[in-house]
Amino acid sequence: MRHYIRIIIPALTVLIVWLVWPYLASTEKQVANRHRDLVSAASRRSWQEVGEMMPADYKDQWGANREDAVSTARELFAGFIVLDLEWKQAELSVIGNTAQIQGSFRIEGNGMGISSMIMDTINKVKKPWTFTWRKDGWKPTDWKLISVSNEELAGMQIPRE
Repeated sequence: MRHYIRIIIPALTVLIVWLVWPYLASTEKQVANRHRDLVSAASRRSWQEVGEMMPADYKDQWGANREDAVSTARELFAGFIVLDLEWKQAELSVIGNTAQIQGSFRIEGNGMGISSMIMDTINKVKKPWTFTWRKDGWKPTDWKLISVSNEELAGMQIPRE
């Protein structure tokens, strides 16, 4: 019996620490992790997962709501055979339950159709992208993307059906 206790107690301790650790992370770390998850999901073209990271009241500088933004991303990246989104974070600020992450994107990949034009356009952007996040609950994964903007692309029209 003592032999089992020697194994069970350390195993339970490791399990509890593993489950609780994300809740102990700083707010900045939680937001950065959530943003990393978003970029990863977009790179995998897991659009349902991307949509789940956005609340119903999402609105970006191009006037897109959640459904429009996910649909547009799906269409723009559909021609890529290989897609890798690289994010370089420059700044992260948190005020209350809102956070802004600024940084740059680089797209690597290849594909058909307008894929190379999309890569060229995004890779030439010099101004930082701004992602605004809001925490809608108590869990570390309750950060939701509420807006995306880029000053350099302010006048660009995004085609919609």
